[in-house]
Amino acid sequence: MYVQLVGKHDLKSPILYIHADEDEFMEQINIWLKQVKKVIADYPEVNGLPLGRLEPAVAMVDLVRHLGNYFVENTPLSFLPAGHVYGCLGIRNEAEVLKYDEEIIEINL
Repeated sequence: MYVQLVGKHDLKSPILYIHADEDEFMEQINIWLKQVKKVIADYPEVNGLPLGRLEPAVAMVDLVRHLGNYFVENTPLSFLPAGHVYGCLGIRNEAEVLKYDEEIIEINL
């Protein structure tokens, strides 16, 4: 599964490749998005920061941080190179994904 964050002016993030457990990852992506939007709503002063403006490339970095934290805390042995996060996530560029006619799930920020 390929996921891309889309922001204002149709700006897009790099593509996150999720190799397995797509439903669990999507659930965590939705949790992350709600948390980020709540922080932005509760603390207007963060609007001046790139994440506060929901810049897609910066948001993708924060999303990967969230997914990493979630799976390190909830997956046995995830700190090992064979662990869940390290075996399931990757970053791809759009041209590489489109070359193989793969579907990209776009998540609007």
